[in-house]
Amino acid sequence: MKFKITAAILLITAAVFGQEFGQRKGFRGIVPKKEKTVILNEVEVSTAPMGESYAKASRHVVVLTAKEIQELPVQNINELLDFVAGVDMRQRGPLDVQGDLGIRGGTFDQTLILVNGARMNNPQTGHHNMNLPVPLAMIDRIEIIHGGAANAHGIGAMTGVVNIVLKKVGRKLNAGYSATTGQHDLINSSFYGGMSLGKWAFQLGHQFQQTSGYIANTDFTSDKLFFQLSRDWDFRGLTPHVELFYADNNKAFGAQNYYTTAFPDQFEAT
Repeated sequence: MKFKITAAILLITAAVFGQEFGQRKGFRGIVPKKEKTVILNEVEVSTAPMGESYAKASRHVVVLTAKEIQELPVQNINELLDFVAGVDMRQRGPLDVQGDLGIRGGTFDQTLILVNGARMNNPQTGHHNMNLPVPLAMIDRIEIIHGGAANAHGIGAMTGVVNIVLKKVGRKLNAGYSATTGQHDLINSSFYGGMSLGKWAFQLGHQFQQTSGYIANTDFTSDKLFFQLSRDWDFRGLTPHVELFYADNNKAFGAQNYYTTAFPDQFEAT
């Protein structure tokens, strides 16, 4: 009699556990057999792939005008960008010898550099993205986009974009020259000139920098040349603008402890 009662209890317990296990979905607990379907409202997402101006963009945009650039105590683009909030300009030497640019916590390979809308990122490494052959005197404004802009500018604009817009050439000759000298054989000279001849406009910029270095392996030489040629056409009611420019940047510098202390005698040329 005792054996029969025990067997009945085991059968009832197995049936209860079997029913509970059949209602489980994985191991997250018991779920109802009939799940109610939830219908969500439609959400429309739209964007402008190209052609939207920076002023109308929804992103955070900072614009540095030529007047603001002139009033700041800076000698080059690297020093200038150091004054912008949210921009991390890590300089590893004086007079823009080498610097890494990051926006909103991004690395030097996640920021796109443009000059008049043309991509200037170095194909080898982002460490040389700021090797720009553009003197400050030729800059009309600098547009800085904080945040991703790869949908409009492509690869490289993951955390931000820096677009350097050059000055438009006037009818009259506009030129300037500056020179600086100092200790350790320092030479820093810069020339800019531009004017219009008929329907053509051109501007030329040249900058030369050189020093023997304040300590061992900090000497450098930098020679920058920039030439721009532009013209406005009138073709059947349309006024297309054609712009050509040539840039050359030769730089050689001692990179003592720039990237690591393991190679104090490292020397680079770009």
